[in-house]
Amino acid sequence: MDKIKVLVVMTDSTSVGHFRAGWPGSYLRDHFSDQIDVFVHTIEQVDVWDVISLSKFDIIHYNRLFGMVESTDELHNLLRDAGVKMVMDIDDHWIFPEEFSIVSEVDLQLNIFKNVDHITTTTDLFRDELLEFNENVTVLPNAIDLDHRMWKFKD
Repeated sequence: MDKIKVLVVMTDSTSVGHFRAGWPGSYLRDHFSDQIDVFVHTIEQVDVWDVISLSKFDIIHYNRLFGMVESTDELHNLLRDAGVKMVMDIDDHWIFPEEFSIVSEVDLQLNIFKNVDHITTTTDLFRDELLEFNENVTVLPNAIDLDHRMWKFKD
């Protein structure tokens, strides 16, 4: 049987991209390559509309948004039709205070929850709320790789 091919997309390269995508994806790639093929890319390295290239993956895992929020339904449907499972990670609550301009996108975000194949999140509290929109939710708590060189410093 062929190994599952997973594309892990770092939607930023400063914080959540590392902690929720890059480092876990790299760990899986480095420690379980006999069982799974994991490719870690930044969002800038991925043409989200290149369905032919993306259809080579069984799963695409990303944080919050893959493509433009307004066209996510169309994009996810194209990828799903190509046999790709879409797994979204969300690590912060999706409803922001009114003073944030992002408030108008909450309905679009809720629709994304309904349209992905699976959601990963950080806490049981978020999981319980997300189950209202998607029955496939898994908690993956934040973790720190203490072997990473950034934690190797002198006192």
